[in-house]
Amino acid sequence: MNKEEHSLKKCRKVIEKKLAWGSSERWQNQDFENLSERIFEETRVQLSISTLKRLWGKIPYDSTPNLGTLNALAQFAGYDNWRVFSSAQMLQVTTDTPKSSLNVFVPTPIPYHLRFSVALCLFILLIPRSLSAFWNYTPNLQYHHISLSSHFATTGLPNTAFITYDVTHSNADSVFIQQNYDTHQRTKVDKHKCQWAQTYYTPGVYPIQLVLNDSVIQNHDLIIETDGWLRMMDKKPIPVYFPKNQVEHPNPISITVADLAQANTNFFQAVPWVSLFKVQKKMAVPSQHFVMEASLRNTFRKGDGVCQQTKITLLGTKGTTIIPLCAKGCVADLQVVANNRVFDGHTEDLSGLGVDFKDWVEVRCEVKSHLMTVFVNKKMAFSRPVEHNIGTIVGTRIQFLGAGEVKRFDLKPL
Repeated sequence: MNKEEHSLKKCRKVIEKKLAWGSSERWQNQDFENLSERIFEETRVQLSISTLKRLWGKIPYDSTPNLGTLNALAQFAGYDNWRVFSSAQMLQVTTDTPKSSLNVFVPTPIPYHLRFSVALCLFILLIPRSLSAFWNYTPNLQYHHISLSSHFATTGLPNTAFITYDVTHSNADSVFIQQNYDTHQRTKVDKHKCQWAQTYYTPGVYPIQLVLNDSVIQNHDLIIETDGWLRMMDKKPIPVYFPKNQVEHPNPISITVADLAQANTNFFQAVPWVSLFKVQKKMAVPSQHFVMEASLRNTFRKGDGVCQQTKITLLGTKGTTIIPLCAKGCVADLQVVANNRVFDGHTEDLSGLGVDFKDWVEVRCEVKSHLMTVFVNKKMAFSRPVEHNIGTIVGTRIQFLGAGEVKRFDLKPL
């Protein structure tokens, strides 16, 4: 195994540990879809499902991955780039070399009468360095009258958010705008200017942080709302939005196969995910005690959509809760996210979330007294303690693989 293969194997292990999805030998197509999404969210680099399968040995791969792919993997693993990750792995190998395999040199002790002379020489040599450190001393970070806010260019989506900041009264050398608590989404901005703009294509909550040098000084929740329900086909980097007059159905609210056909969807190539968004500040409920009720069904069951994967995501200002559903025979591939904590179907019994979508499925989620409980068709399907909260819930994203419809959605304090 050469150096590159060794580093790639280590990188896969680091990523698998971070995901905690169990052994990659049991990963299915949906796992690689989720991994592709996670990598894009953190690095803004889109790695295809087939590329990831090749990297994990699911598909024969004789050539060496390009540097862009390796950099994305290293960044997702928590490193600046592939060179830094690879160097760190080789350093670890060197550090872990057994001492018995090294030739140990034992120096001859310095005679006592020479020790004073040596100490005096060292003291004289250190004086210039000490003076240099004194003159190059960096004062503690100071800041006051700092501000961070935002406003939008228009309504609807896509939309541009203007992040307005004022750090002129700070002694910071560097100023950054960071998104989603992710250091990889940190953008350096001009200290002497006051605005930075970003285009957004998806509704939701985007935590913005103002970073001076390496310290987070101020937080701001950027919330992109919808006017009622927004319907779209998930596609990166830019989704496909369905016109209201094309899919506006009073009850149920749906995205149909006919709607996808009008968007020139090739179901034989890949079955797309579609989303129904409703994000509004007036929906706000505390994530520590609330109840959510929904009535929905997945209406597509062909090709890759045979498992009818469906997700109800609750969007909080500090994270998400995701309640997945699917056909009863596919529950091993599910992942519940309970206030940012992941429960994987490979290691957890999530059979209660397996459903028959021939009929409407009733879902109820309750969080109270640090306990999250999910009922499916009035039967308890999932119950776990939740240690952390996800702030204030301001909306939902309901996703269907293929097509689906929602007859009812309610969110209120408990």
